[in-house]
Amino acid sequence: MFKLMGGYTFNKNILKSNGQGFFKLLGTGSKNGFSVFPDFSNYVMISSWKDDSDRKAFLEKNKIMTTILR
Repeated sequence: MFKLMGGYTFNKNILKSNGQGFFKLLGTGSKNGFSVFPDFSNYVMISSWKDDSDRKAFLEKNKIMTTILR
């Protein structure tokens, strides 16, 4: 499921949304988790929102997020 993020690694603009203060994608290294070679199948997204309704709208309407959260 989260392997979908690898295809979007170089176009982070598709994760921007109304009411979003900032966001950051954090990835992991491959092998034991500490490698210079990235693992494009694992990510975490840290973000801030003006209010909770903006966050909920993002999770419900953003094409990437709806695909991941299914």
